[in-house]
Order: sequence, then C-alpha cells, then structure tokens
Amino acid sequence: MSKSDLTIFDGEARYAGRTRVNRMVYEFTQADLSGQTTVISDLFGLNGEVHQIVLDVSDSKLATNGNTQTVHGSFSLISDIPTVAGGEITPFAPITSLDYTNKVPGRYYQFQTNEGAAMGTQEHALTVRPGLSGHDTPAAPKTPIVDGTQTTINKNQPWTGRVCGNYTIKLRSTTAWAADTGIIRVIIMYS
Repeated sequence: MSKSDLTIFDGEARYAGRTRVNRMVYEFTQADLSGQTTVISDLFGLNGEVHQIVLDVSDSKLATNGNTQTVHGSFSLISDIPTVAGGEITPFAPITSLDYTNKVPGRYYQFQTNEGAAMGTQEHALTVRPGLSGHDTPAAPKTPIVDGTQTTINKNQPWTGRVCGNYTIKLRSTTAWAADTGIIRVIIMYS
C-alpha cells in the first residue's frame, strides 16, 4: 500500500487569495487486501480543509459476494494522536455499511463535508460525534442556549473538514477480501 503518484500537492500557503487545492491519493493493493478483514494505510500528512473523499471500490472483491456482504464494509480516517488511554481519534464519525463486493463493478463512493448543514432529518454528509458519558444510561454533553439554559448536544454535528497532522485510513470488512481482489483507491481533495 502506498501514496500514489496521482497525488497533487500544491503547497502549504495561499497566493493573493487563491486557495491551493490538493489531492492525496492512496491505494490499497491486492497484496494489502487479500485475506484481510482490516487494513490500515501508512501515515500521511494533511493540513487544511477536506472537501471531498472518493472511495473507489470499483475493483474490490470479497471472498463471498452475496447480498449479505454488501453492508459489511467501513471506512475511517484516524489521527496520529491517540486518546490518553490509547484509543483512536477520528476527525469524523466512521462510515459504515459500505459495499466492498464485486456485485456492481465500477462502484465508487463520494463523501463531502457540509459545514453548517441542518442536522436531524436533513441530508448530511460527514459528521462529528459529541460523545457520551459512561453511565448505564449514557448522557450527552450540554451547552447553554440563548437564555442560558443548558441544552443537550444529542446529535452529530457537521464536520468542518479541518485537518492538521498525520493520519491513516482504516478499511474494515466483516468478510475477508478475496485473493484476487483488485485495488481500492482513496482520493482526498483538500485545500
């Protein structure tokens, strides 16, 4: 697995108000995926705002490719800074129920940030979880509203897309990838 030559890095700064747009392309090869249920990329740097993530599974194939397996996949971006207890910190909530089978050749997913989007019943993209307490009945954190009343933050919030530092990509599947699977490509567009 490696960062692809298709990556474009246009620099760290701005030119007279022009935002530099970058493309990070990472490929998980057949050797990486074959027989595995979890694969994790090498560390790579991101600094800026992610706008779009394309998950190209057009050549992916699992050991079993039935209807049941079409919801076995997940995708996460993981910070190089773990929790104090050693857990993973993700800039957005992991995406689940992904189809890594070969039932529909040519399939790819597109995920976008949607800062300021209405949450709840509205369409939304990548989100951030507020977290819960460890109580038997987990409680969400609270923040005051206009009149000072403490109000529960009980929904995921839209992700701003901001990233800084080093990250890894984690792909998981309940069913292992087939020995003859093709590559999976992840394309991250950021400024």
